[in-house]
Amino acid sequence: MLGLKRVVEMVLLASVTTTLRAHQSGYGLSRGQLWKQSVACALIASAVADRFDASIKHIVFTAALLKDIGVIVMDRHMRSATVDIKQAMEVANLDLVAAERKVFGIDHAFLGGQIARNWHFSDTLATTIQGHHLTDASDPVETATAMVYLADSMCSLTGINAAMFCGQYTHYDRILMQLCLTETAVNQIMSNFYSQKDSIYGLLAIL
Repeated sequence: MLGLKRVVEMVLLASVTTTLRAHQSGYGLSRGQLWKQSVACALIASAVADRFDASIKHIVFTAALLKDIGVIVMDRHMRSATVDIKQAMEVANLDLVAAERKVFGIDHAFLGGQIARNWHFSDTLATTIQGHHLTDASDPVETATAMVYLADSMCSLTGINAAMFCGQYTHYDRILMQLCLTETAVNQIMSNFYSQKDSIYGLLAIL
């Protein structure tokens, strides 16, 4: 009745809930905050896919949900390097992934892509997770990656993402153009999400 893809989405949400709900103090995330960010991004990315190319909606949903899986692994190291990371972001005007590269030599997005490959996810899924910040953006960006980047940017611009995760939105306008979306469409997607988010979070809280 639900369809295979919707069931897969529900299983994914259930399977990552416990892991994503833990607090990540190194990143300034309280308990449940990464989970809410991830779920919001997945649902918004899914809505973006509906508007442009629904055939890859399942890939986009999964990649958006798991895009920050590297954060969970890196958090233990972040706790002792938070001051250095914040200094790099504030003084050198770097975004989070650039600051991570400067301090650690690796960023959470790249690590997330490697984790996805170790889990034998598809190359498309792993590449989308790894590239979702568009730090090495080509022109044009792969469609799935562009959708996750846009959804993540929308979460940051509307205050869903924690401060440390809010980037510089360098590619926002050209990704909108690539996906043939207007600001009106973006606002409608966000309005639809906000009208449902409390009930969505409440439903998922039982998982």
